[in-house]
Amino acid sequence: MHSWRVLILPYIDQQELFDRYRFDEPWDGVNNRQLLAEMPDVYRCPSHGHGETELAGVGFTNYLLLTGPESVFPGGESLRLEEIVDGAGETALFADVNGLSVEWLRPTDLSAKAFRANLQNPSYVSNHPGISDSLFSLTMVGMADGHVYSLSGDELTPAAIYSLTTRANGDWVDLTKTP
Repeated sequence: MHSWRVLILPYIDQQELFDRYRFDEPWDGVNNRQLLAEMPDVYRCPSHGHGETELAGVGFTNYLLLTGPESVFPGGESLRLEEIVDGAGETALFADVNGLSVEWLRPTDLSAKAFRANLQNPSYVSNHPGISDSLFSLTMVGMADGHVYSLSGDELTPAAIYSLTTRANGDWVDLTKTP
């Protein structure tokens, strides 16, 4: 199994790095581990620094897919855009989860259920100055249509969090007011 972060390298102008990755060995195989320190900047949250801290160290990312039965990534199967019934602009694909860093090569992400349960945990709080009207935002989420939103505490009712992480429940959250 290999991470989505590796699989999309050719689409983010990282073909040379993709070509050096060995799909015939595990993500943490001898050759692939050598690529850990070459994590593309696009996987590094600017608010978490560039390897100065333990949580956002060299080769670690806080960008995790939201997975699970009701998410866009239910596991073991691929979905078509039409299957995101709630709308691509109202359905989260991934989140910037402060306090939960993984090696960018590791095929590990976060269940939408765990994201919902822990989002208001203080360790998840991310400081993104100048992005939201709040003093801080709780997290950034990337939507299925390509938009990225900063979510602050006043928008995060349990119902809103649930709506953002499901693809076909007939519910949605209006994030157009969010910068």
